Amino acid sequence: MEMTSVVSLVDEIEAHGFFFLCSQSRRVRSYAIRVLRLVIQFDAALGKDEPSRILRILENFSSEILDLQDDVLSVAERSRLQKDKHKSGGSNTLIDISGSEVSYDATLWFKAFPNLVRCVFEHCPHAIALCRGLVCDRLLLMQSDVEALAKLGGGGSLQDIRTPQGRSAATPAEVLFDQWKLYLIMACVTLNSSGAQLQSQLANAHSRKNSRPAGAAQERLGSARALFSAIIPMLAAGPEAIRSAVVVALGSVNRKLYRTLLESLQYAVITCNDEAKARINAHHRTPSSPQRTQMTERLRIEVTH
Repeated sequence: MEMTSVVSLVDEIEAHGFFFLCSQSRRVRSYAIRVLRLVIQFDAALGKDEPSRILRILENFSSEILDLQDDVLSVAERSRLQKDKHKSGGSNTLIDISGSEVSYDATLWFKAFPNLVRCVFEHCPHAIALCRGLVCDRLLLMQSDVEALAKLGGGGSLQDIRTPQGRSAATPAEVLFDQWKLYLIMACVTLNSSGAQLQSQLANAHSRKNSRPAGAAQERLGSARALFSAIIPMLAAGPEAIRSAVVVALGSVNRKLYRTLLESLQYAVITCNDEAKARINAHHRTPSSPQRTQMTERLRIEVTH
């Protein structure tokens, strides 16, 4: 086998390792760290020293990635970070919390996840490009199940929500939402192609329906416009976990795509404006007059975030 082929295979292994690191499961993330360590061993066997490997980024930029605002941290999380700042030795906080069983370590990992993706994206663009394809493909597979759950009412707990009979039927809704959120963050941070504004997406912006065109469901979520078109209507979803995931992901979007995001949000703005005009045109509020629907109210609130 030629050396170039071996190097390409090692790069693919690293991309899959980061894909596993995007998991909501601590066991899978622990496995991801093992895979990323193997990549370093492969490099050593090939006589290479790649400073831009993802594991090196985790080791060298742990403090920067965990540099979070105090107001988003709990007391236990702040204490964890302060304790590790004064700790000597070879332990790495970021790697330690990735597979930790401690609850506040897990929440700290999820809060630092957008910073992690940004840092890896900056230093390892090739690995991210390979991994992003895996993430976007997985998002497309999850889309129909999340859309079905988005139509449910907002009442009740996540434990009461039953996953529809689709690809994720055996997955609890809470786990599905957590995983979907991480994939969304990874995609929003790393997508750097705005994509063409298709007629189906323009029509979607002028429609008051909350569902996307049937053809869009088959579109690969490989561009910002395609992804935004798929997830912005879910700002009106019933379960709060879905709305929160979309808000956090869109809040992490690559700064180069701010304009694309604002253009894509026309759907939500027009929907809210249409509802407001309908209420203004009703001179008297009677039981038959147009009222602000719950979906539009949720959409209006989440767009302001």
